[in-house]
Amino acid sequence: MHVSPKEKCELLKSKLIEEVEEFLQSNSLEELADILEVVEALGKCLGAEWGELMQIKEVKKRERGGFEEGWVMLE
Repeated sequence: MHVSPKEKCELLKSKLIEEVEEFLQSNSLEELADILEVVEALGKCLGAEWGELMQIKEVKKRERGGFEEGWVMLE
């Protein structure tokens, strides 16, 4: 079934939830890779390529820190 770009983006949001739930159950790298695939497709829905998403991620990481050292922000 072919869907409109808007419908595709909405379906991808649902797919992201599904893939995250599958990852949380399995803790598998394959499911984590599926999440990345959906995130990449969602980025394209918003007009961004993977490289742009990674740039935004790196800027936020520099400004706010990352998770590598185990530090988290509590609200």
